[in-house]
Amino acid sequence: MPNMVNSIITIELSDRGNISQKQNRWEIFRDLRHSLDTCADKPEDCHVFSILRPIPILEECNIGWRVNNWGTKWEPEVHHYEFDKNYKSLSMAISTAWCPPIDLLKYLTEMGFDIACTFASVENENFGFYEDGDLNGYHIDYFDETDFEEMHEILKDLDEVAGLHRMITIGLGTDDEFVVDEFYSVYERMYEEYEDWAADRGVLDRKSENLKMKNKVMEWLEDDIENNNMKENLYLKICNGLKNSQYGETKELHDKMVEEKFSMINYYKVRNMGWRGEPNLPLIYA
Repeated sequence: MPNMVNSIITIELSDRGNISQKQNRWEIFRDLRHSLDTCADKPEDCHVFSILRPIPILEECNIGWRVNNWGTKWEPEVHHYEFDKNYKSLSMAISTAWCPPIDLLKYLTEMGFDIACTFASVENENFGFYEDGDLNGYHIDYFDETDFEEMHEILKDLDEVAGLHRMITIGLGTDDEFVVDEFYSVYERMYEEYEDWAADRGVLDRKSENLKMKNKVMEWLEDDIENNNMKENLYLKICNGLKNSQYGETKELHDKMVEEKFSMINYYKVRNMGWRGEPNLPLIYA
């Protein structure tokens, strides 16, 4: 099983070049749109890379050609795609084996497309950004107990949400939403290890942390009420449950709500990728 890389890729038609070059780009976009819309229920079967850079007949069985010309071994798994209303721009959320398709992106840039890509891989412990020929990649060094004492000076006055987000942005060196979301679960585990480290040394006040989490949960619930995302009887039920909840109980609800805010499903929905049906985690908890 290969390590997987998740990417958000944007491909835009440009006005550069002569009429023949513009026509060529338009035809690729036309074929891409037809293929994606035809197999919208199973976009992983759309052979996107083969449309963007076709495989020569003599190389159809040659993985080496794909690695050298796409930058990855196989066609991507397409999770979501979206064209703008004028069909001049396409955004795709994809997964590829081992590497992002940088060689393909470079080829498309040379063809005159405007290209942007953000990629991240927990398994490879790296992420990066590509835009119109410029590539910047970064390796992740995760925190452990040797870092926690120094980290505590930064995190000690922050609630868990702010503290976790701060740990992530320090560790990654970026606050890019896609990258932060991709590595969230890894840093969540590290933050839990930090909390255990702090509690063992008596520098983490569980009562104080419990109160902070209750206040944060209440803040989120009130936002849901204000935005008509929750019924009042459910709001009251959860509030009554919070009154006497101990640290572990509060943390369970708090962590589920944090996970919802950071989850990839919620990320795609918020970024208007069109998903519906996200479970209401406070409802499940209640």
